[in-house]
Amino acid sequence: MKCATRLTSKGQVVIPKPVRQRLRWRSGLRLEVEALPDGGVRLAPLSDNAIDAFIGSLSHGDPIAALEAEHRARAGNLRLLLNLVNLGEIYYRLIQITGQSAADEHLARLRAAPFEMVPVREPLVLEAGRVKAAHPVSYADALAVATARLEHAPVVTGDPEIIALPRSFVRFVV
Repeated sequence: MKCATRLTSKGQVVIPKPVRQRLRWRSGLRLEVEALPDGGVRLAPLSDNAIDAFIGSLSHGDPIAALEAEHRARAGNLRLLLNLVNLGEIYYRLIQITGQSAADEHLARLRAAPFEMVPVREPLVLEAGRVKAAHPVSYADALAVATARLEHAPVVTGDPEIIALPRSFVRFVV
């Protein structure tokens, strides 16, 4: 996707809305800027830890909260669920953000974390279809919500599409 923009006198660049929407970049996202040898520029979301970026809503950038959640899950006091389609979504985003090699390292860390991987079976797919039909969310978000609904668990998220859902429909933790 190509779009035009301008450099302001203050050195600021507005990333066009279609690009932000496609990449799901939100206001406040920190970006790494890299000057390329050919005179181009590469922008990538900046995160000290791509796994924490994925579960950023768990910690809201607070590493203590993330460690506490992991400790609670390892102790059996908290279930962290992740369906396999959402795992694929995380993986492809990690590849886009960090590159293949780093994404594979992050994937190994994610697999070692105390997540329960939820297989994608017909009841989950049909529930996700009902969620998607009734609410303006992406299908991947619908799968995350459907997983939580079927498992009687809250969704841990900072995603505005999920947060906008009625609390009577889905429980979530921001």
